[in-house]
Amino acid sequence: MSHDSPEDAHDIPTDSADPVARRMGESRTTDGTIPERPDDLSTTSYRGLTDDALWNEITRVRPSVIIGVKPPQAPRGVFRGRSLTTDDDLAQALAEIAGINGVRRTDGRPRDHEPVRMLNGRPYPAITTDLADIRALSELRRLAVVDYVEPLYFLDGIGCALPTYTPNVADETFSPDPAHQPPDHVSWNFRHMGVQDAWALFKNAQGVIDAPGRGIKLGIIDTGLYADAPRFDAATFTLPHGARNPVELLTPMADPVVSCSHGTRIAGLAAAPAAGTGPAPADYVGIAWGSDAVCVKVGNGVVQAGTSVYAVVAGMDMAVAAGARVLTLAFGMPYASDYLRDNIVRIYDDQTRPSVLMVAAAGTNVPWVTFPASMTRETVAVTIVEYRPTPASRYKKYAGLSYFPDIVAYGSAVDFAAVNGPGDIPTQGNAATPLTTIGGSSSATAMIAGIAAVAWSKLPHLSRAELVSRLVESSSLAGIEGQTGGEGRSQEVGWGIPDAYVAAGGARRVAVEGPQSVTPGAAYQLTASVNGYEPFFAYQWDTGETTRTVSAVAGAPGTSRTHSVVITNTQDGSVLTASLTVKFAGAHVRTIYAEQIVSEWATFLTGKRVDRLVNSGRQLRDGCSVVSVRGLEYARKDGVYVPVGTAIASKDNGHNGFTVRRPGGIGPRSLDVIAHVWHDGLSAIRMRVAYEVWELDSVDCVEPGITRAVP
Repeated sequence: MSHDSPEDAHDIPTDSADPVARRMGESRTTDGTIPERPDDLSTTSYRGLTDDALWNEITRVRPSVIIGVKPPQAPRGVFRGRSLTTDDDLAQALAEIAGINGVRRTDGRPRDHEPVRMLNGRPYPAITTDLADIRALSELRRLAVVDYVEPLYFLDGIGCALPTYTPNVADETFSPDPAHQPPDHVSWNFRHMGVQDAWALFKNAQGVIDAPGRGIKLGIIDTGLYADAPRFDAATFTLPHGARNPVELLTPMADPVVSCSHGTRIAGLAAAPAAGTGPAPADYVGIAWGSDAVCVKVGNGVVQAGTSVYAVVAGMDMAVAAGARVLTLAFGMPYASDYLRDNIVRIYDDQTRPSVLMVAAAGTNVPWVTFPASMTRETVAVTIVEYRPTPASRYKKYAGLSYFPDIVAYGSAVDFAAVNGPGDIPTQGNAATPLTTIGGSSSATAMIAGIAAVAWSKLPHLSRAELVSRLVESSSLAGIEGQTGGEGRSQEVGWGIPDAYVAAGGARRVAVEGPQSVTPGAAYQLTASVNGYEPFFAYQWDTGETTRTVSAVAGAPGTSRTHSVVITNTQDGSVLTASLTVKFAGAHVRTIYAEQIVSEWATFLTGKRVDRLVNSGRQLRDGCSVVSVRGLEYARKDGVYVPVGTAIASKDNGHNGFTVRRPGGIGPRSLDVIAHVWHDGLSAIRMRVAYEVWELDSVDCVEPGITRAVP
């Protein structure tokens, strides 16, 4: 039997309209067959454990397991969100599994699970059983029809406390309509992430801030929402009147009663309303206070017990079916679950509905990034840093407990870090404790999901990848302990702290891009550049032009001309200015190259997409300026890497490629470049940035160790 034996296996795509998305997950091998399961996550999969270690995990709650089924000769039963297993394969697997002593077949699924349909319409190929002993487990894992065996349940009881919040003197107040609506409170840390500035982008013609987040529904996949949560009753949550719908409460579990605060606290930080209820103790506004929300109960603690991993998947599907575009996954598993991974891939790759952004907690009270945050393609992994102003650093990593190196996880899989504090931050509780706190990486899922919802609401045309790029462009490592920027993203906190204002299209930086030196009489162009969403800005040059790019002609030798521009944000009225002085002297255009080579290669057949910073914070010397940037690919020949083809801004080789660009709002001498590189899991990509520069005839723009004259 071939690896793609089902008659519908030809439906598994080898291509897609999105050249990045089609290659960043799983990919066929070069001969068209299905590869082995990838296992390059920062957390080991249950599949990678010994029988003894796996049995120990299975028996932590009760010995119920999911048995993934596959065709006997295939390396796996699911590929790219599609089942490879036919009815005949399943029947054969059932027969062989039933023949093992100590395997007690249940009814096929727990009560809280409905069969999952994969992208090709077939049910997920798995069987649920109880096991009597480790011998049965060992025999199961040796069967050719078994893809994997993993626990159905995992541990619980964490994250349900309701500590009391002591108001911080730095907390602020906010009203979307100060003339007509009393203010609510805003947590002090929102200012550190540009949240209030982002809200101002939603000001309407009457000067009222109109529901940041509207049109993007948040899915809180967690412990559910307290029935008496004071800010989430239908009358309060929908304020200002008509701005949003009541919260939807869903669960795949048999018991809908909410007994843990965790989900309520996540929902409050992400989406509590700007209701204008005055000095009530719980009147703290959530980041995406205009978003609709669906709160799905999938368990009774951050790590679930008495609840199955089936319920987590069913809950995610419920939220997506209800229209959620941003999901919070504020839980972590000790080992990677193939069942959950397959279904996260399915949700991520489902092109029959709008794309979904999944924000996952890096982990709390663990020293490594936990699953599913360790899925570097499908999830956005988030952690927190602590604000403590000191002369050396504003934001610190959280100090470790005696039995853990960190109280939140940091690592190369992390994408962003939200700001928290030593006493945690305010959020919603229940009627008895209406104002409580939240911390750990769970709080980051609420904050980053809220920022993403606000940005997507303001820029609804963005694809999921473009939305993440806006978050990347907005983020900074500045002031974070131990992070000095430099080459590439941080290996601990990713791109750093996002700025919601920039993510939603506002700008903090502006520059005039163009040559600093031009040969007398030559024509040249200047462009006003911001790090926001360009269509939001109006331009007024000192020469009267109102276009973003203007043209000029160099004057007499030895003279110069200063060009200035005023840039107005049409959304909030903010004004930025920039200028550039151009000298008219002997100059020419040349190409120089970054010393650094950006290189990414496959690990365990898993594709990647990675953004790398090249020459972050470095500048050309005076008399030099960047005109444009491109990338030059390298390939191995006779044991060395040599350039291939010509430099180009974006390249798609079918199995790997790259795109290079300059960040917005940087000066003409800046060498900063964002290089986006990707591969399919079966190849490597290597490239070097090429800079086209204006250079004075008397100046050499090459900076040894940073740039070079030849590729």
